[in-house]
Amino acid sequence: MLPVAGGGKFATVGDKIRLPDDVTMGYIAEQMLDTPLTVVAEFHSHLEPQRLITSHILSDQISFSYSKYGDEMNIVDIEGYFENENDPTR
Repeated sequence: MLPVAGGGKFATVGDKIRLPDDVTMGYIAEQMLDTPLTVVAEFHSHLEPQRLITSHILSDQISFSYSKYGDEMNIVDIEGYFENENDPTR
């Protein structure tokens, strides 16, 4: 990756594709270096709808994320476990 991302080139690629650093890393590996990434379904990005993670699969997951789109929070919505008043990013 050094020839493609070293010496400040990583930031240049990220600026060009206008996506976050984690997505830029994947873009460099898969698109520029033709190296497929392994998809791990139990890792969750703020770019995917967190509402799809339900209580019956919660214990099998590795990581979660959250984000806010306009007035809508993209969060794991597990009623009774985390109340919005105490943890709005749950």
